[in-house]
Amino acid sequence: MEFNTLCSKLDETVSKILNLIEQKSNTVLYEVSWYEKWTLGRMILFNTSSPYTNARGRIRKWKKEYNIRKFREFFL
Repeated sequence: MEFNTLCSKLDETVSKILNLIEQKSNTVLYEVSWYEKWTLGRMILFNTSSPYTNARGRIRKWKKEYNIRKFREFFL
């Protein structure tokens, strides 16, 4: 898949997740068990921002290793 296509898919997925979160109350997100002992908000965090933070660190390390300043320009 092309880089621009992947970026578009990421943007679309982020929008869907944000819409889901906006439709839920804090009670539903953080005070009610959703999966075993975990709340819906915590599960969203486990499966979205935590892996993203990990990936961002790996990409920064890779960029530094190859002296890349702008990621998008590298793939275009």
